[in-house]
Amino acid sequence: IYLSKKDAPEEYETIAVADKRDTDTVIEEIHTDAKMEEQEKEDGTKETIEEPFIKATFINEYTADSTVQISAEKNLSPVELKDNAFSFTLTQTDKNGEVLTKTEKDKDDQDVAVPVYTETVKNQGSNVAFKPITYSQKDVGKTYYYTVKEEIPKDIPAGYTYSQSEYRVKVVVSAAEDGDKDNKLKVVKTITKVTDKGNMETEDIIFDNFYKAEGSVNFAAKKEVTGYTKNLPEFKFIITENGKEVATGKNDKNGNIEFSEIKYTYDSSNNSSIGEHTYVISEVQPKSGDNYIYDKGTYQAVINVTDNGDGTLKTELVTDKSSKDFNVGTDGKITLKKSFVNEEVGIGFRKTDVADQNLPGAVLTIYQSNDGKKGKEVTHWTTTDKEYVVTTGLAAGNTYILEETYYKKTYRQNQVMGKALLESMRLMDGKIIISVMRKREMDFFGVTTTDLDGIV
Repeated sequence: IYLSKKDAPEEYETIAVADKRDTDTVIEEIHTDAKMEEQEKEDGTKETIEEPFIKATFINEYTADSTVQISAEKNLSPVELKDNAFSFTLTQTDKNGEVLTKTEKDKDDQDVAVPVYTETVKNQGSNVAFKPITYSQKDVGKTYYYTVKEEIPKDIPAGYTYSQSEYRVKVVVSAAEDGDKDNKLKVVKTITKVTDKGNMETEDIIFDNFYKAEGSVNFAAKKEVTGYTKNLPEFKFIITENGKEVATGKNDKNGNIEFSEIKYTYDSSNNSSIGEHTYVISEVQPKSGDNYIYDKGTYQAVINVTDNGDGTLKTELVTDKSSKDFNVGTDGKITLKKSFVNEEVGIGFRKTDVADQNLPGAVLTIYQSNDGKKGKEVTHWTTTDKEYVVTTGLAAGNTYILEETYYKKTYRQNQVMGKALLESMRLMDGKIIISVMRKREMDFFGVTTTDLDGIV
């Protein structure tokens, strides 16, 4: 391409050139050359004239770039993830994950080693986005490595578990492909996760944090047995939720009942603890008879559980949904103010003659009644001149068979059946007397017999 001098002939043109990639154009070198031309003079003679001109060489400077975006996903379970709650750092390293450093002056003008490239950002919801990294033509053919980690504070908030995951990002920069109208460098990004079993390639960078909170509630109650002031017999108690046992208790010799602790856990695998829980407290009723009439009272307690946000759960008694018989202590223990009251019962037996005198020496046996037939033996004893009191084995509402299994020849044997209604007893006709011994009172229960000659 030739550019004319200002005094060059008009027929020389100045030509403008544009690069096909629309990049900058510069003149790298300019040469001075000459063109020899003959011209005729006025006198008819000819002379050769050297016409100088400029030769310009144009060099196109090719430029291209591209960017890579490194981002991550943040999860927190089971609580809500708030913005700016967690920090994450991207650092340039070598291929082994060692941080690349450079030397800079600190505030005291001392040389210090600092990372070649590092950036720390906070989460926005579940999104973690670092600034795009730009690569230029000078980066073509090079490979860059980065490490991405979550920043773990020195004092971890109570209840939280931070992710220990480490990810490495490999970026390979290549020249733009022919025909790429956007003139962008080719950048290939590969992500691997560092594990105990080696680096594993993955599609995404994910940091999972967890929250766990725990709490508990304790119940207490009081036991009374009619006629006892100390050394109470032991009884069992239960707390249920939806019919399922959640706590048990038993009384001590002074009647104090302590229930096992009801524990709550709120984490990623269990969030059912949060909210209201309805409990029913009652005394365990025996499967077989003994010498007590049991308290059948039940008491409802509704507990509301909330998260304090510091790894602990708060428990409160919902008074308007609970029985009115609870008291909450300063230690949070919930005590049932109304006592469970049992009444001790004994059933007395004696063998008498027609004159109502006790007859010793006979063996009396009580059996379970299976549809009127003699079943398993409950107990037996030998009569004396005093009443014999049975305190175990008989339960209210059940039917038993009472049989004289040994008798003197001077006595006549008799076999009777009776229904021991311990809470509803009355005197029947006949010579067989079964007495019900209660504290401070005595009721009588009898069975009818057709033999009145000194029988049981």
